[in-house]
Amino acid sequence: MSYQEKVWRDAFKSDYLFELDGSLLLAMAAAKKEFDHYLQNQSDLRNYTIWFNISENKEFACISFLPNQGEDKHDRGYDLYYRLENTELLEVVEMR
Repeated sequence: MSYQEKVWRDAFKSDYLFELDGSLLLAMAAAKKEFDHYLQNQSDLRNYTIWFNISENKEFACISFLPNQGEDKHDRGYDLYYRLENTELLEVVEMR
């Protein structure tokens, strides 16, 4: 095994795991599509931090796109609220 292979494989030896329900993954895909629609592909997703918040009853999710500091610091952020059962977009809150 080469050094490069060992480095990336060793990165997975910690217990830094996340469990995602399929419903959240579908909401994430829908949120990405909605985000692209709002920005009309004028900004790079890599210039944003994305936060996920799931309601206590796991019925709803809020997916937030927050611009990073730097070139895109004046771009808008968005909170997208979804019903997870059917990936229904409930509300979009635009932030400055």
